[in-house]
Amino acid sequence: MLKYNLIVALLAVPIYAFGQPLRQFNQHRTEGPVLEVNPSTTRSIRGWKVGGQLGMKFRNKYAIGVFGYSELSDESKKDSFWGIYGLWLLNRYSRIQAGPSLRAGFFRGRFLAVIPTMEVVAHITRSIGIAGAMGYSDRFPYFDLKMAIGL
Repeated sequence: MLKYNLIVALLAVPIYAFGQPLRQFNQHRTEGPVLEVNPSTTRSIRGWKVGGQLGMKFRNKYAIGVFGYSELSDESKKDSFWGIYGLWLLNRYSRIQAGPSLRAGFFRGRFLAVIPTMEVVAHITRSIGIAGAMGYSDRFPYFDLKMAIGL
């Protein structure tokens, strides 16, 4: 019995000690909206695109904003993708947050595309983080990698 208690103690104490700072990471952050700038890159069946997002994050749980992407070597901007996005983060007080995201926009200025994704945000500091998203567009995988900078 002592062996089992020792195993539980050796596993539970580090998990509890490590989990408490993560749980209260954003608890003392202001509850007002935060303006975020997100330089980002995407990969889809249409190739690599670079661009960015500008959005408002509310109560560290919801975010809405606009985005725009185009190919790096495209001078005529014909192959661009721009529109609006929404994000709902499920675990509000953690350093690592995850939640569903939805992008709706125009591809090449003519075709409406709606892309549901699952996004994970890892906060490095209170105002800087790295985010990655994965979804499906036209039955093919869609990847998004960005840096979140709170202003």
